[in-house]
Amino acid sequence: MFSIFFIGFYLLVIFLLVKRSPLLVSMVFLFLFTSLWRFTGSVYMDFGGPIESWELSRAIGGHHGWFSTVCLFSYLLVLIPLLVVFSRKRIDLLNQWQQRSSANVTHINGIRIETFIACIMGSILLLLYIELFMIGDIPFFSGTERWLYSREKAGLISKFLGVYLTGPLCWLTGYAWYLAIIKKRKKLAGIILFLLFACIVYFLLLGNKFSTPLYAAASFLLSAGTIFLTKTEKKLIQKRIVQIIVLGLVLFGMLFGTMYKVYFIDRGYKLKYFYAFFEQRALIAPSQLVWSAYERIFSQSDYRPLETIDLAIIHPLPLDSNPAVNYLMYRELGPSVFNMKTGFTDAYPGIVFELFGPYLAFPAIFLLGFAFASSLYRLAKYTVQQKVMPATLYFFLVQAFTMFFAQGQLLFLTSLRFYIKIAAVYLIMQFIRRRLIIASAKPALMVHASSFEVFKS
Repeated sequence: MFSIFFIGFYLLVIFLLVKRSPLLVSMVFLFLFTSLWRFTGSVYMDFGGPIESWELSRAIGGHHGWFSTVCLFSYLLVLIPLLVVFSRKRIDLLNQWQQRSSANVTHINGIRIETFIACIMGSILLLLYIELFMIGDIPFFSGTERWLYSREKAGLISKFLGVYLTGPLCWLTGYAWYLAIIKKRKKLAGIILFLLFACIVYFLLLGNKFSTPLYAAASFLLSAGTIFLTKTEKKLIQKRIVQIIVLGLVLFGMLFGTMYKVYFIDRGYKLKYFYAFFEQRALIAPSQLVWSAYERIFSQSDYRPLETIDLAIIHPLPLDSNPAVNYLMYRELGPSVFNMKTGFTDAYPGIVFELFGPYLAFPAIFLLGFAFASSLYRLAKYTVQQKVMPATLYFFLVQAFTMFFAQGQLLFLTSLRFYIKIAAVYLIMQFIRRRLIIASAKPALMVHASSFEVFKS
């Protein structure tokens, strides 16, 4: 009964988010998708368990709603701050900023920024496709496992641009699409959507069955979703709702078609085995490590905060995966994890339970949820004001929060690449600002270097 109440409250919060603004749903799309997926698995384990986990080699679940309630409460503490931070008054402010900035035109060396971003994205995709065909091994057709291809065969361009910069590039592509729409550049907007489509197809060809294409689309929506703040454009989107639905069905059809080829053709799974595999992969695997953490912290009182800080943050375990996931694997399976070639998935909210214990975990999630919501608001603010570099900085911050709440990744504390990206964007920002200050000497132009907006005087 208690879990049914929380399910109803969770659905109510999502309804309020949609009613407040579709912008909110588009900006937290990845978290909503993954949390709903994991919650479905936790309910299945709770009420259908105990169920044998292939990867943990033991039975898990069967707590009659308590585990799923704890997980759902952890998700609610992330969503509720969004309703507070994105108040109606603040959304009205975003709308006003967007209307004031809609006529602004930003240039880089005389080229409109949306055109510049589209050219950069198109050039990068062209290089990625050329490299893929030059290597001669396309995992989607050859059946090569994605992890094997990325480690042994992938080229330098794919490893650097196609992996590390997927999120930033797709976010900038969404930003360019947003600018093209509000400035009535329909042809450019169509080209940008084609580039996004080509990007998703590329990841499917690499054997990325689901997560990477979904991440690319979610990064695109972070900036493109701000179009929902414009009332005239909302009417335009409503007129094209059928086209949007068809495009969504095509993309999901491609994803499921890819999974069908991988599992039924390449791996030769029989239907009966596939059902069991689907149960393990889709319903049990996303929540099995969270279950083991929940069991240790809430049922067995096996709380080791110092060890968690040491092995998940200060001295991460030498495994090629998410450090939080690695630690939860180590707590569950012991030293045998060092001989495993593949990692498990998802550590949220399990890693929070391990770090803060049964009493402080939920206040910690609530505070992190407010920081996440505040960062999202700043990102939306700088996007509608067309301040591309500050918005990019906040994108990395939002990306880190999103990956934490979606998978338990502790990018703030364990990833050197996170700070390298921040530093690189800051240096680029300083470089562009200096160029704009020099350009302000021209009498025909008035340049606001702080926002990188160029207006005709």
